[in-house]
Amino acid sequence: AEGIERWFTTKAEVEPGPNGRIRYFWEEMSADGSAAIDAWEPNRRLVLRHLPPEGASTEGQLPILEEWTIEERDGGTLLRMVQSQVPGDANWDEYYDSTNRGWRMYLEHLRHGLERAPGRPREAVTVWYAADAAPADAWARLIGTDGLAVQGEALRPGDRRRVQRLV
Repeated sequence: AEGIERWFTTKAEVEPGPNGRIRYFWEEMSADGSAAIDAWEPNRRLVLRHLPPEGASTEGQLPILEEWTIEERDGGTLLRMVQSQVPGDANWDEYYDSTNRGWRMYLEHLRHGLERAPGRPREAVTVWYAADAAPADAWARLIGTDGLAVQGEALRPGDRRRVQRLV
C-alpha cells in the first residue's frame, strides 16, 4: 500500500497474494476504486480485475483487467502494463480518454520516483484544475505568476515542482 501511495493514490489498502484485493482512494477527488488480484508473482507479474462500484450495472460487460509484467532487458528493467476489456462503445469514450491521460501522468510519477528517489519516502501530488478557458490559456494561468509560480518566479527545468501538461 505504501508503495502505491508514493506514485498513484493518496491512500491504498492491499490484501496481497492471489485472491487478494487492492482498494484505492483519491481523497482530493472523493473517489475510490477496488480490484481483485487474479495473479500475484512478486517482481514478475500482477493481474488485477477491476471491481465495479457498488450498485453499478455490469450486465453484458466483462471486467476491466490490468496486467503488469516486469522483466530484465538490456541491463535495465522493462515494466509493461496492459489494460484490456474496456468496452468499445461510445459510452466509454470519456473513460478511455481520461484513463489514457491518467496513466501517462501516473507512470511518469512512478518513473520519476524510481529514477530520482529510489527507496526514499515520497509523495506524488496531483492537482486537478478545472478551468473555464481554452487549454492554452488555462495552462498559462496555471504556471504563471498567479498560479504555481506564486512568488513571481518562472518554473525552470530541474525545479522541485514538475508540471506535466496532459491536454
